[in-house]
Amino acid sequence: MTPSVKRILHEVNKLTPFERVEIIDLILESFDNQSDKAIEKAWIDEAKKRLESYKKGETDFSTEDEIFSSIVSEAR
Repeated sequence: MTPSVKRILHEVNKLTPFERVEIIDLILESFDNQSDKAIEKAWIDEAKKRLESYKKGETDFSTEDEIFSSIVSEAR
């Protein structure tokens, strides 16, 4: 651990649990970038497309049990 990280950790340990959670949230947010947002948007668009397809009767659904059963039988 670098000296600066040790110093920061020492200061963070003086904070209340709530303040430490705030720090954690801010650190995690600092990792967010545009590519993450683009991926999230793509997943949202795909989910909307699939929902619309289902509502129009263009596709059906499988239960969780059916999906897992299919996976197990394919693995054999």
